[in-house]
Amino acid sequence: MIVAIHQPSYWPWLGLIDKIAKADIFIILDTVDVKRQSFQYRNIFYCNGTGKFLTVPIHRNSRTRLDRLRFKNYTWRQNHLQKLSAYYGKAPFFKEIISGIEWLYHDSFERPVDFIIQTMIETLKMFNVETRIRLSSEIDPQQHKGLRILELSQKVYADGYLSGKGAAGYMRDVAGEFDKAGIKIIYQDFKHPVYRQNPRYPFVEGLAGLDILFFQGIANSRKLLRG
Repeated sequence: MIVAIHQPSYWPWLGLIDKIAKADIFIILDTVDVKRQSFQYRNIFYCNGTGKFLTVPIHRNSRTRLDRLRFKNYTWRQNHLQKLSAYYGKAPFFKEIISGIEWLYHDSFERPVDFIIQTMIETLKMFNVETRIRLSSEIDPQQHKGLRILELSQKVYADGYLSGKGAAGYMRDVAGEFDKAGIKIIYQDFKHPVYRQNPRYPFVEGLAGLDILFFQGIANSRKLLRG
């Protein structure tokens, strides 16, 4: 039983989608504090050969938990739709993808975290990822940092924890505790696929998962992610 754990991400990038797909259970950390300029509530999208941020406007204090965030305004919804149309309107599969996601920008989500998590769920659907999803707020962990990861892993009866390579140093501090608990730390091996974007410009990687969907369509995006 492999568990992966990560904070919410607005239209998650391919590396996170890959990690979720390789786990049996994925826990969304919706109870951690919001971080300034974080991918929790923004992401990078393709615009004429370069990356552009789209950010969900939030009221952020220094110690605000993600599940307690509030929107700063509601005018941004139409703005994000217009930006996505401007960035990807000429992409081969724009109509296929936008028709399936535009409802999110018309729905009356009261909390930013609910909207952001729904972008994750819709992304996973398009990639046909059927990993079981849990929220940390449902489990209510009492520990912090690495020990919180361990506690969450134990509470879902995992015997393996899938970690990104970037967290190797972070996980090294609690590796002994994971060993005692009989939970093996596994490091993700993700290679970003290269696919056709705009042939006039060099390929740009690390973008929101919507990018590959707009340019490659659902069927081919699924193949490329698993390939």
